[in-house]
Amino acid sequence: MASEVKTNKLSPSTGVTVTLGDASDVFQLPASAEIDIASGATLDVNGTIDATGATVTGISLKPAFSACVNDATVSFSDATETKVTLNREIFDSDGAFDPTTNYRFTVPAGEGGKYLISCGVKFIGTGTASNGQALVFKNGSDIGSVAHSQTATSMTSLSMGGTWLLDLSAADYLELYVYLDVASGVIQYNGNAVSQRTWMSGFKLLGI
Repeated sequence: MASEVKTNKLSPSTGVTVTLGDASDVFQLPASAEIDIASGATLDVNGTIDATGATVTGISLKPAFSACVNDATVSFSDATETKVTLNREIFDSDGAFDPTTNYRFTVPAGEGGKYLISCGVKFIGTGTASNGQALVFKNGSDIGSVAHSQTATSMTSLSMGGTWLLDLSAADYLELYVYLDVASGVIQYNGNAVSQRTWMSGFKLLGI
């Protein structure tokens, strides 16, 4: 027999747990109803959360950033690891990327964890070169790189990129570097005021 129970509070008569219904029972909230979990409370789920058809808010993969080179061309020293001037932000969720002075992403306080970091570099030139590299530095040291090694050859354009999963702590910082062994001519990395040709981006992962 269906009935309606109205009360302002449910508390266990014994122990500290209240059980709602039995196995396979379904409890349904009507439209516009809401369950509020107070600050400091914990929602402990050991089963499955089915969000099919739901609109999920308040969950995001951040801190997140993307920055690129705004200049058409930038020259750099031959056979020298050189920091890239990432001077145009595409987005920066927490204001953690510096596009004006150090051109780096710094992990904000309380945001240590696993991050997915990607980069891409476009070299252009009018001479011959070999051993091009794009490198991600963590706290001033190489932590990941991609390379294109060959004997010196005529080169007008070379693009490369990579992706890494990094375990970062608060205050760790990441920078993009380039390296190219130039045999002759002028070799530069390429940017653009509209498209992202030399860039670095990343975001914090959830759940790992």
